[in-house]
Amino acid sequence: QPWAALREGLRGKETEEMALKLMSATDSEAQADATGSDAELRGLIDLMLNDWLMPQETAALLASKTDPLMRQRYYDINARRRQLLTASQGAELSNSA
Repeated sequence: QPWAALREGLRGKETEEMALKLMSATDSEAQADATGSDAELRGLIDLMLNDWLMPQETAALLASKTDPLMRQRYYDINARRRQLLTASQGAELSNSA
């Protein structure tokens, strides 16, 4: 067991107490930290995706004036952006609660 070997190596050292505290943190505390980080990362990725989609949406809208197929592309991109914004607003509300 790696932790058992490390613990033996730390015995009597000044860092032993801190290592014991860190390793005794409950799984639920670690999971809560990970969940918060995951949600924050997901929100950032959604914002980046939204920024990437905006120029595509504009281009599809402009192209739809001469190409009827681009109208559907515009609607698809617009729906995806709305979905991202709705999801990020929902995440903000749940994080503030």
